[in-house]
Amino acid sequence: MGIMKKFVVFLAYLYGMSLFLPFLAVLALSGAECFGGCRTACERYVPLAVGAQISEQAPAELIKAQTVLARTNYEAAGMDEKQRKELYQNLAVYYSAKEARKKFLKNYGIYQEAAQAAGEILTWKEEARWVPYHQVSSGHTRSGEEVLHDSSYAYLASVKSLQDRNAENFLQTFDYPTDFQKNISIVSKDSSGYVMEVRVGGELMSGEQLRKQLELPSSAFSVKKTDGKLRIFCKGTGHGLGLSQYGAGVMAKEGQNYIEILTYYFPGMEIH
Repeated sequence: MGIMKKFVVFLAYLYGMSLFLPFLAVLALSGAECFGGCRTACERYVPLAVGAQISEQAPAELIKAQTVLARTNYEAAGMDEKQRKELYQNLAVYYSAKEARKKFLKNYGIYQEAAQAAGEILTWKEEARWVPYHQVSSGHTRSGEEVLHDSSYAYLASVKSLQDRNAENFLQTFDYPTDFQKNISIVSKDSSGYVMEVRVGGELMSGEQLRKQLELPSSAFSVKKTDGKLRIFCKGTGHGLGLSQYGAGVMAKEGQNYIEILTYYFPGMEIH
């Protein structure tokens, strides 16, 4: 490699590290005063969070919507140092992989531009609240009040997201021996078709617990015994609360902007 080429590579390395240093610095300050609501810390956090949450190839308006969610969740953590540390710890785990860091550095401009263009947060009763997202819904997103049994999550409304049914691998099947887990039977589902309670042998557990145990893509599943097997039919990917990234992506491709996307998936919340 020639001297000039080596010099160019070295400059590129320094540039990449200069972009990533704010993240490393914020991690180092995770217990310091910066966690008291420092705006600079928030704006450093947002591109990093979105880089870990969504592909740079997603429609621009969807990336902007995801940016608002990341900023809202940061603000919702408020002065709670434990919650703020958890946000950064999740990022530290994701970016511990060299490929993740490399990808972020390469696409930093995309996420930074989105953060600058979409500087709002979502509020409910004038307060920032936790706003979740998932990859693909069952065709309807879920009611927070119904799922979490808490009226304080009434701002997470169930909305139609029928375009999700066109997602690749929207419906997946998984086969197990008929005696697997001693007869799985669904006890109850919510209004969006996600399993709330399921009986496995003599044990009662939540649909999300079984989903994690079996590593299913979502808890929107049904069970059927067929051809000497226990077959589980599963719809969508993720917990189903809040914004569906696939559905929001379709809306963006159809020309709707991030404000319209967020207004649809979080009706009743205000954007500031």
